[in-house]
Amino acid sequence: MSADGDSSTNAGGPVRRRRGRPEKSLDIAGLDPILREFARELKKLKRDQTLKDLKTALPWSTSEFSKAFNAHKLPPLGLVAALAGYRGEDVGEWELKWAAVRRHLEKAGRTDLIQRSNPQSRDVLQANAAEAEAMLRTIEVQALDSRLVASLKAESLLAELDEKLPTGTSKNGDNPAQCWHDLADYLRRLVLLFDPRPIETGGSGPVGITDVLPRLADLAQLTGVQQWVELADQIGTTFDTARESGWLPTGSSPQSVAWVYLDRFASFRVTAGGIASRLARGSGYLTADAVLVEPALVGVDHYDPPRSYHRHIIFCVMGMLILGTGVLLLRRTSGQEWMVWGAISFGFLAFIGMEALQMVNARED
Repeated sequence: MSADGDSSTNAGGPVRRRRGRPEKSLDIAGLDPILREFARELKKLKRDQTLKDLKTALPWSTSEFSKAFNAHKLPPLGLVAALAGYRGEDVGEWELKWAAVRRHLEKAGRTDLIQRSNPQSRDVLQANAAEAEAMLRTIEVQALDSRLVASLKAESLLAELDEKLPTGTSKNGDNPAQCWHDLADYLRRLVLLFDPRPIETGGSGPVGITDVLPRLADLAQLTGVQQWVELADQIGTTFDTARESGWLPTGSSPQSVAWVYLDRFASFRVTAGGIASRLARGSGYLTADAVLVEPALVGVDHYDPPRSYHRHIIFCVMGMLILGTGVLLLRRTSGQEWMVWGAISFGFLAFIGMEALQMVNARED
């Protein structure tokens, strides 16, 4: 061994020895696990330099570096930032790591593990201000993370809800309330996502559009989005119009007249549902225990027939057209009969066109 103790020689040539004390293991009992992992990462910035080397390069004592690397104390932010900058690391990222560990120690009641700032030739107040700023930044980052998680959860629930958005087909019902069931039930489930209090109804049947509109308007106060009131007012006004103008008389004489309701507001309900869906995504975030309730039970195949229903009707009518045309060809009918059949066929074709449009807008099977 040489006189300075830095190297020795053997048959294979000089062998360098590690300067300074041997590294201490962090895998010992009693250390805070979060602080230990932080110290383990911080220790990697030490690389092959000794504590004395770091003291020479940076204005911090060897004891402060030792406590930082051995997880005895959370070092001052200034030490972490100085070491990260000295190694060319992202100082802002290390500040956030430090602040996250400090928040953990404070919540755990282990403030005794937080090393107070005592740098050489530095203003302590300035160091404390930097630490406070880093704490605010990490709180902001964690809040953003929490909002992101909440937003992702809300999106999954809203996406599931949107599977029941109103479709553009005219609905079958005896009155406006029955035909507007699709929008009423969509809004009911949406309202209960934000406010799970039961919705009062005027009878024993399912929640109707007039039952849900007051609660829809209340979302403005709950979320701070005033457009909920405007949407509720517009839906209420249009529903009143539907109740007044949707009835058609049927019957061959005034004595036998009967009134039937014709649904003419399917496209409006599609638009209103789409607006509600967009407002829901811009109305803040749902609570952690938000639950999407099940759709109300309704004879959906009669109320809102699927595409296969309209497809079946189209095929039947087309079959009738083909069959009728074939009969006329076999009978070698006159031109006048063809003209009558052409007029009848035109009506059938118009009906097929209407069913095809219904099929496009109908719900999937």
